[in-house]
Amino acid sequence: MARGFSKVILVGNLARDPEVRYSNDGNAVAKFAVAVSNSWKDKNGQVHEDVDFINTVVFGKTAEACEKFLHKGSPALVEGRLKVSSYEAKDGSGKRYSTDVVASLVLFLGGKGNGDEAVKEKQSKPQVAEEEFQPFDEEGEDENIPF
Repeated sequence: MARGFSKVILVGNLARDPEVRYSNDGNAVAKFAVAVSNSWKDKNGQVHEDVDFINTVVFGKTAEACEKFLHKGSPALVEGRLKVSSYEAKDGSGKRYSTDVVASLVLFLGGKGNGDEAVKEKQSKPQVAEEEFQPFDEEGEDENIPF
């Protein structure tokens, strides 16, 4: 079987505040939806817009950072992979499916604060929350770059 590949990049605004819970082993899990708008012109030139609400799941320190710095309406860039899950409906009517983005990177794009000076200061520059961020090693790493 061929190896698959799934990569998703979203840019939008949070549709609700991140909901953070902790697993039995103490790992943070945040869930929120990202509202992504799309616009197009029909054949008559009229502009139409629709919004998709994409469920997003974030783990670990990234989840905790999302809870601290993001709120409903916050602009963010989310990078991750698709995850499709199935479950039985509570009313017994059959199987249901859910598609989520499991985020590996969340970039806080900033924007208007909510009146809290600490939040405004943090949002003045883009913030990155990444589960396994590896800083660039400046010693000898650029030897193979052709420019």
